Amino acid sequence: MLIALIGRPNQTFGVGREFDVITAGVPGGTSLFGGVGQAFGAVVGSVLVQMVQAGMIFIGVNIYLQPMVLALIIFLAVLFDSLREGRLLKLRRRHIRVEHAPGRAG
Repeated sequence: MLIALIGRPNQTFGVGREFDVITAGVPGGTSLFGGVGQAFGAVVGSVLVQMVQAGMIFIGVNIYLQPMVLALIIFLAVLFDSLREGRLLKLRRRHIRVEHAPGRAG
């Protein structure tokens, strides 16, 4: 896209954007603990992050506080993902034990 816009490659394009990529991927369902995620979820996450960033600019949030808000979004997304994963593991381990009554063969 950059080459199409300016007509030449730029070696500094994307430097410092790692935080933005993580912020877009994690709320969209991409797990930081393993290769779980979908392209549609990443698109939804990036739209969510762009809406939050535009909203912060619109209401006049200090530019130095904006990365902290995005970090909070990442933290909450990872927290909810780990809670959901823990709950799913607990459900997979659940099984019913059949106990025999005393004195019965069986």
